[in-house]
Amino acid sequence: MQEEAESNEFLNKLQEEDKYEMIKQVLVPEDYNFIVTPKEIDELIENMSSIVARGINIATQKEDING
Repeated sequence: MQEEAESNEFLNKLQEEDKYEMIKQVLVPEDYNFIVTPKEIDELIENMSSIVARGINIATQKEDING
């Protein structure tokens, strides 16, 4: 494919969708789908889980008191 792509004639023959698919195949390998996360992601998740847990506890306690 690389040899064919070196000529402009090959690229001019391709349809727009074909060009998109070729670029997609090169840039998005199927075996390596990684997500980049910040270094402090573990701490952020722990903080958010604590906030959600406190919210649930507060909501259920108010129902017990009022119920």
